Amino acid sequence: MEGTGTNLRLPLNPPFNTEFEAIYEGQAAAGSRLDQGLTILKAANPYKGVNIRLWDPNVRPSNVQQWSFLIEQQFAGEQVLSVGYVGQHGTHLVVPMPYFQKRLLGVNPDGSPKTEASPFLAGNPDLKNIAQISGTASGANQRYDSLQANLRRRFN
Repeated sequence: MEGTGTNLRLPLNPPFNTEFEAIYEGQAAAGSRLDQGLTILKAANPYKGVNIRLWDPNVRPSNVQQWSFLIEQQFAGEQVLSVGYVGQHGTHLVVPMPYFQKRLLGVNPDGSPKTEASPFLAGNPDLKNIAQISGTASGANQRYDSLQANLRRRFN
């Protein structure tokens, strides 16, 4: 099964994984030793500023079909004309989805977009401070068609 990269792994979601940061500017190094471990870092809200990752439960493997044919005709004077067709069609291609996309309500007087938060998160106050919801879905399709022509002449 193809994917969209390691950044969309579900174990990276809080509370299973939490990122902490401690900045020591202008201070001397801590007086502890390595065998004493790190200082305890606390996050007041594990969802503040995080990227929630999710997968569509209906993700399907991609299906890609390819086809081609070529016709050649030889003419007098050592000339050969080749005309070919190449095609490809893919369905259920995996794509990253921004599920945290805000709703567009209109345009402000200054021309900027007027938006509101996603209605799916309105009932959960813990999720109002998240930065993004990155999802994986298999809803993309693609099609490629090409005509290839070639005229060759052999010089003796």
